[in-house]
Amino acid sequence: MLDRDLGTAGIPADGTPPSCRYCRAGQDAAPPGNGPDPARLAHLYLCRGRSTYAIGEITGLDRQRVTRMLRQAGVPLRPRGAGRLRPQRRDDPPGLPRVLAELYEAGRLSSPQIAAVTGMPERTVRDRLRRYGIDVRTRGR
Repeated sequence: MLDRDLGTAGIPADGTPPSCRYCRAGQDAAPPGNGPDPARLAHLYLCRGRSTYAIGEITGLDRQRVTRMLRQAGVPLRPRGAGRLRPQRRDDPPGLPRVLAELYEAGRLSSPQIAAVTGMPERTVRDRLRRYGIDVRTRGR
């Protein structure tokens, strides 16, 4: 049933949302009828990226029923607590380990001073020092 409406039960490998009848019609509104439409729930979940909580608010169903209907329709659900999609973090700039080592060991700067120079938060500076195996000085002399 869902495969016919969406073309596929999940998101294609290229990451583009499936083209469903709601996307093709350019609408999110529910068609008149009696009862919730699993294809519409799948559209809201897969194409619009809504959570089961948000779909429940939109449709007037409780979250558990939305989850059950999506599973019955063959929609792959994200793990619990996955939340919204977040942007990928950037990699550290090339040469950062060398720069941190020079500032911290050779320049004898503290992590707050390095943070001011590099524009990184102090916590990130301390994390990177540990990550790159740079021995952290003790607080005393």
